[in-house]
Amino acid sequence: MFNITKQLITAILFFGIAALLGTYLRAFPLLPQWATYKFILHTHSHIALIGWVYLFLSGLIVERYTNYKSSKSYKALYISAVISILGMMLSFPFQGYALWSIVFSSLFLVVSYFLVYWVIKNKNDFATLKWSFAFIKSALYYLALSSIGPWALGLIMALGGKETIWYQLSVYFYLHFQYNGWMLFGLFGLIYSIVEAKGIDVSHIKMKAVYRLLHIGVILSFFVNVLWTHPPLYVHLLTALGGGLLLWSLWHPYRMIRQLELKKIEQLLLIFIGFLLLVKSIGLIALGIPSLSDQLHQQKDLIIAFIHMNFIGIVSLVLFWIAFRRTNFKLFNGAISLFIIGFLITELLLIIRSTHRFSIDYNVGLSIGSLCLALGIFWIGFQLKNSNKGCQ
Repeated sequence: MFNITKQLITAILFFGIAALLGTYLRAFPLLPQWATYKFILHTHSHIALIGWVYLFLSGLIVERYTNYKSSKSYKALYISAVISILGMMLSFPFQGYALWSIVFSSLFLVVSYFLVYWVIKNKNDFATLKWSFAFIKSALYYLALSSIGPWALGLIMALGGKETIWYQLSVYFYLHFQYNGWMLFGLFGLIYSIVEAKGIDVSHIKMKAVYRLLHIGVILSFFVNVLWTHPPLYVHLLTALGGGLLLWSLWHPYRMIRQLELKKIEQLLLIFIGFLLLVKSIGLIALGIPSLSDQLHQQKDLIIAFIHMNFIGIVSLVLFWIAFRRTNFKLFNGAISLFIIGFLITELLLIIRSTHRFSIDYNVGLSIGSLCLALGIFWIGFQLKNSNKGCQ
């Protein structure tokens, strides 16, 4: 019988490894350079997106919405995904995008397609009866859609177009529909499932409205990824509209979460996550101003801070919250505090470095912050491993 908790712990282990690689990248100018920076960066990003979020989010989805325990086919999908992740982890640091890293990356894309099919085919009664599964299906479709980016990258590189705008746009296409499609819809669906499992009355009319607004917001906010090409003004306005719709779509799940029995510290964490979502949405709206988007595109540290805010501050914290809702484990302790401290240190230093030119070595502070993140992640994994599974 397959145990999803093992999959979640494996995902956290990969997240910790990704964080350690991030620590090495931050300390790169301070250490002997035995590796190629870009190769380690590729490893870091792939392990974070696939080893952490894919394994963890898909595990929570499979546990909630499918009859997976005695399924040999799902176990095969899980093992195949882990093999592809390990392959990428062992090939990217030494060769970057080359034969073996491409082979394992392609293997993962194929595995993800089978996962989409398997979840929809093997949905349980909860998925059939609850509206939240509509968000999950959309998340899975966006997961498949995002894979167009990596496939396009291979074609563009084969045609010698690595220096063209299409190379960057393919990367942005993948990242956008990962963050704002697969992950965002997956989180919305799981949050609604917690509310549904508690028997709280959820207005299907309002859920449908959120569902549609979220789709439109995701599509329109994609244009943020082309603003650096200096497009016409209407593209900026579409980006701002997308950000506004994403912001508006947060209101209903926020009201639903408030009806749950939440501890005080739990409420504080969700307020913090909500604040980050607000910053993200307002940022997209602000990019409707062409002059501002041109300036921000030149600030590499701000772009990294924005990506990390999405990935670490929003997606990862929500995943931890959802995971701990399913256990008897005490949600808030030193581990989650250390994780948040590491996140805040790195975010603040990246923002300060992009806006002020103080004569200090930011790499030391960024390395310390990244190390705090890594230690917090491993600590969280240890706590989860020793917790007993409970009910939502």
